[in-house]
Amino acid sequence: YSTLADGLTLTGTGQPEKLRTAYVSATFFPTLGMEARRGRTLGPEEARRNDRQVVISHGCWQRRFGGSDGIVGRTIQLGDASVRVIGVTRPGFDFPNAQVEFWRPRAVDPASTARDQNVLQIVARLRPDVSREAAEADLRRVAARVKEAHPGESLFDDVWLEPRHAFVVGTVRSTLVVLAGAVAPPFGPPG
Repeated sequence: YSTLADGLTLTGTGQPEKLRTAYVSATFFPTLGMEARRGRTLGPEEARRNDRQVVISHGCWQRRFGGSDGIVGRTIQLGDASVRVIGVTRPGFDFPNAQVEFWRPRAVDPASTARDQNVLQIVARLRPDVSREAAEADLRRVAARVKEAHPGESLFDDVWLEPRHAFVVGTVRSTLVVLAGAVAPPFGPPG
């Protein structure tokens, strides 16, 4: 997946608003175990064609479209493109971050993608019988082979696996722990 730093502007439904958009492969939603609340998610056909279809966040559906039952199949204006809404996410789905409100398909063609452009982030699910350490070691072996095959290119300077929780919480973990402690009810009966 990749995200646009400044988003795309939604027009034609109230005030224009710039909304964060992610471009995702056909395996993005299934990898995360996300099924649509309404409609469906993006599939291989949309990704192959870089189709003008979108999945919208539950929050955007409520806020911008009033939770309308007719949202699936509706054409909206997003940036300079007319796109068709094919699905709405479950409440609380916020990957890669809570600001993303639209997911559009992105075809990934390894033959036409420059190896030195870091434009994609990868999310994967480990098989239950594979440890994080083993998967990371395998990634490092693959990265070394790619660097060996393409000397002089700045590829894969470092690769690692990061659990989704660590990715989402990131460097704010200690702040969240303090905040949780500040709002937690006191232990025992009121004194």
